[in-house]
Amino acid sequence: MSQPMRGPIGPERSVSYVPGGVLIALGVLGAIVWMGLGFLELHDTVEGFERVPYPDGGTVVIDEPGGQVIYAEGGEEVVVGARLVVLGPDGAEIATEVYGSSISYSIAGHSGRAVVTFDAPAAGQYRVGPAGLVVSSTATELAVGPSIGGDMATMGVGAVLIAVVGVGLGAVLVWRAKRRRQAPTNPSIVS
Repeated sequence: MSQPMRGPIGPERSVSYVPGGVLIALGVLGAIVWMGLGFLELHDTVEGFERVPYPDGGTVVIDEPGGQVIYAEGGEEVVVGARLVVLGPDGAEIATEVYGSSISYSIAGHSGRAVVTFDAPAAGQYRVGPAGLVVSSTATELAVGPSIGGDMATMGVGAVLIAVVGVGLGAVLVWRAKRRRQAPTNPSIVS
């Protein structure tokens, strides 16, 4: 009994690997580009935070009403030794809540973590600072701006999705090309 003949391994067969290889490369490159663009956007956001010294506090300008976060800066394990108070443009105290998750950053020459969130009812000047005596603080500044949690999640999840789709589809195409290459061809029947 004779072995089935395999098809030729010429240029037409090796070219079948190219689309899969290109998709794999594009998936990896796309993920790197997505992360790079996300990092640049995150850099600009953190750089644009309004800042006041801590524990002195000060006034920040909020251009758009809505959710704001106070970040304590001074290091990755920064500690704020007092309750933070926010006074609105009318001088009334704004309700604050402890930031619900752990978000920290070290970017744009600043290191800090999210401490408190509040809702700014209107654009204007807001007074931000500690209430009462400050105890055992390592914070040196308070930064106020939008939450960066969503940006960080979008950056990470987007890069993973791009890589998984590109590499996954590319791997499927390479696998199919390999299977076609290994498939026996029908030998000519000689009578």
